[in-house]
Amino acid sequence: MNTIASHLALATIQAGRHLVYARPLAAAEVTDASAAAARMTLAVVILTIVILAALKSAIGTLAHLMAELLRAMAELLRAVVAIGFLILILVTATGVILVLLANH
Repeated sequence: MNTIASHLALATIQAGRHLVYARPLAAAEVTDASAAAARMTLAVVILTIVILAALKSAIGTLAHLMAELLRAMAELLRAVVAIGFLILILVTATGVILVLLANH
């Protein structure tokens, strides 16, 4: 969000300021109220584009973080399963040893 979104926001503000000085090339003069409405509409459209660009970046970052979280959880699950198998082997070996000692 610090890369392009801030530049787009600044460009939006500057474009709004420059629109005040712009005059239509058409023969008919646009009234001040409709020019203000046009400037506001353009500012809203540009602001929407800036917000969508920032959201796209945030969603990409969130997807990357989710992928890393899932990878870490898979590693953790693998470690838990390995510990479970070690415990199972130890319990089985202990049981075998106890059975052998009980028979002597």
